[in-house]
Amino acid sequence: MPPKRVTGFFTKYGDGGTDINPLFRLNKRQGKQLLAALGCPEHLYKKAPTADLEDDRPSLPDEAALGVTYDNIDDYLEGKTLDASVAKIIEGWYIRTEHKRRTPITVFDDFWKKS
Repeated sequence: MPPKRVTGFFTKYGDGGTDINPLFRLNKRQGKQLLAALGCPEHLYKKAPTADLEDDRPSLPDEAALGVTYDNIDDYLEGKTLDASVAKIIEGWYIRTEHKRRTPITVFDDFWKKS
């Protein structure tokens, strides 16, 4: 699962709204390795990612907003040992942004019915 899917750090129906996503299983580290192997200019994939999701803090790096680095997230996804406080931050993002990984509700859903 890519780091943005874990943290929910994407815009619903923005960069998360695609019909096909061939790179879905790549984490940030693997994506950079692929771009390097394909000969992509380094300045394109070594630039610090910014989402510009926060009105009062434009150009804030993703890692500053998330409170963890993408290397931390990649390590977590690869099953490497992390400091418990870092894992807690990553898991917190995952829980808080669960709605971004759900299919939109339709008129055919029965979420409103009581069991």
